[in-house]
Amino acid sequence: MSISKPMKQLQLKVRSFFVKHKKGLISCGFFLAFTTLFIILYTVSRYFPKFVYKYYTTGLFKIVTFVPKLITKYLPFVFSELLLVVFLLVIFFFTGRTIYKVIIAVKKKFPDKSTFVLHYFAVIFKIVCVLISLFILLGAFNYNSMPVADIMGYEITKTDTKVLTELCNYLKEKTADSYIEDKQINRDVILDEVTEAYDTASQKYTFLKKHIGFTNPPKAASMSTAMCYLQISGIYPYLVPESIVNGRTPVTSLPHTACHEIAHQLGFAREDEANYIAYLVCINSDMPIFVYSGYYEAFSYAMNTLYRYDYEAWFEIYKTIPEGIIEDMKNENEFWNSFKTPNDFVSNISSAVNDAYLNANNVPDGIHSYGRMVDLLIADYIKNNQP
Repeated sequence: MSISKPMKQLQLKVRSFFVKHKKGLISCGFFLAFTTLFIILYTVSRYFPKFVYKYYTTGLFKIVTFVPKLITKYLPFVFSELLLVVFLLVIFFFTGRTIYKVIIAVKKKFPDKSTFVLHYFAVIFKIVCVLISLFILLGAFNYNSMPVADIMGYEITKTDTKVLTELCNYLKEKTADSYIEDKQINRDVILDEVTEAYDTASQKYTFLKKHIGFTNPPKAASMSTAMCYLQISGIYPYLVPESIVNGRTPVTSLPHTACHEIAHQLGFAREDEANYIAYLVCINSDMPIFVYSGYYEAFSYAMNTLYRYDYEAWFEIYKTIPEGIIEDMKNENEFWNSFKTPNDFVSNISSAVNDAYLNANNVPDGIHSYGRMVDLLIADYIKNNQP
């Protein structure tokens, strides 16, 4: 009897809770079911990359992002930044309002104090569900699409450092040939050129035509200084299809960065692939700074990889790099280092968050996936430059 009585009381409390909050629980259940469906579809899509590429990346993705792109394209500011500020303010005031109501309820000894807290967490839960669902619908499926290597017919294989050394020497020569001494170029002109650069590249790489549709040109963030402290040169917030660049990024990297963020907007979600697509677009541009930026970034990625695997080969190449390119590298390093916080605290948090995000989206190498661009560069080099 001593056991059954507490159990009956508990059952009555649970039943009373469900009856009292029936509408709210049903509502939360609907949001949970809807989001779970999206998560299941996203998980299953990993096993069907060709299907995702054909029907989502080059199809549905363009449709679902069309209206957001149309809304944000002609705004003279980055809409994502405004949305973020408004969202944080709403959450802040909603949280403050809930805390105030709870305090008043406790002081006046209201019987239903917990109702305010439950309502608060129910709203937060629904917001999280909506954000997850929108993230998957508006672009996350692209992480499970066909790899660029398969689209372009490249064979990604393990190679020795001899081939990597050849690639570095090749890119060094290309970077030197395209070097620009005068880099006093208007950044707005660079950003305006990106769409044209993609159109030009699509004439050579016809697969890009399947991706290019209604494009929202890249915009410089008004929070560029904050991005510097986070060591971020660009970002593509999938909830709002805007390609955002750090407006303070050194000119040597800006064209490649802008093209990288547009690659995300066109359906290339993986970082290594966006880097490679940006490289192809830059080196085929009619604007010299784009060509230099493309080769400069590719050379930097390749050399960083060679440094890890064969220091002697790296040093032999390093000694022959033209002084102008070395100067650009030093200036870029000094720029980013000037924004590092004590113990690199802020950028470490930023890297940890980015790493977790990439791992959650079928990019198991995390932030190191940026280095996988070299695999594509090697495959490109073998296919087009070796007999």
